Amino acid sequence: MAVSKPDFKYDFVAKGQVDIGRRRSSNQDEIMEFPESRFFGVSDGMGGLLHGGLTSELIKDQMEKIMSLAHEELAEDYTPQNAGNILKSKIRELNEKIYELGKEHGRNSYGATLSGVWLVDNCAVFINIGDSRGYMVRKGKIHQITKDHNLAAYLVGRGEITEEESRNHPASSRLLKFMGMTPPASPEIFIEEIMAGDELLIASDGLFGMLYDKEIEEILNAKKDCRESDIEQVLQKLTDAANEQGGKDNIGMVYVVICGRDKEQGEKNERQGERKGHKEEREIKEMKDMEGAKEAREDGNEMPEEREE
Repeated sequence: MAVSKPDFKYDFVAKGQVDIGRRRSSNQDEIMEFPESRFFGVSDGMGGLLHGGLTSELIKDQMEKIMSLAHEELAEDYTPQNAGNILKSKIRELNEKIYELGKEHGRNSYGATLSGVWLVDNCAVFINIGDSRGYMVRKGKIHQITKDHNLAAYLVGRGEITEEESRNHPASSRLLKFMGMTPPASPEIFIEEIMAGDELLIASDGLFGMLYDKEIEEILNAKKDCRESDIEQVLQKLTDAANEQGGKDNIGMVYVVICGRDKEQGEKNERQGERKGHKEEREIKEMKDMEGAKEAREDGNEMPEEREE
C-alpha cells in the first residue's frame, strides 16, 4: 500500500547560490535544493584531494535519491528523532561508497563536507560532517547549530587557542571528519524546533571564513519580506560581502525562510471559520424565515377592503 508523504507544518521559501569567489580557478561547492523531500544542503569538495570537486558532485547526485527514499521511510514513523536516525544511517552508507570509490585512486583521494537541514513536522533536523555550517536566525539573532569537524575547532574545545585565533589558524583546514573518510563515518545530528519567522542558513567556509557571524546576521536582518526576490537579494549581498573581504574560496549557501503560519493550526482555524460561517448563514436564514412568517400572520389579520356591489 502506498504511503502518502507527510508534511512540514510551516510554509517556507528556500533559495541557494554558488559563487566561485575571487581566488579559485574552479568551483568545488555544490548546493542541494530538494523541496519535494524538504532537504537543503551544501557540500564543499576538499581542494587538497585528487577528486574533491568530484566528491561534492557525487554527494549532490546521490543525496537527491537518498532523500526521496528517506522521506518514504519516514512516513511510517513521522518524528524528527526518527528522521535524524534515518539520515545518519544513510549518510554513513554513502560515505562507505565514496570511500570504496576513493580506494581505486589511492587512499582518501575523495573527500568533501556535507551540511544540511531536513524540515520535518515542526522541526529542523540538521546534519553535519566536515566544516560547512548550519545556522539558525531567530528574532534577529544568529546561532551556529552545527559543530565544525576540523582540528582548529578541536583545539578551541581544549582551550589551546581562541575562537578568533582559529579563524586563520593552519589547523582550520585539517578536517577530522569528512565524506570519503575511513569508515565508519560519524555525522552529527542536531534537532531544533521551528517557529514562524525563523531563518536557516547552510553555508560553506567560503562565506563564514570571510565574514563574522555578526556580519552575516546584519545582512540577513536586512531582508524585507519572504518573497523569492528578497531572498535572492540577500544571497547576493552575502556573496558580494564575502568577495569584498577577499573571496578566498568558493561560496556555497542555501537560505531557508520559515515565512508562513503553522499549517495544522491554519487549517484548523480555516475549518473553524467555515463552521462559524455556516452557522451564521443558518442563523440569518432562520431570522429571515421568522420575519417572513410574522409578516404572513400580520397580513392574514388585516381587515378586508369594502367593495361596492
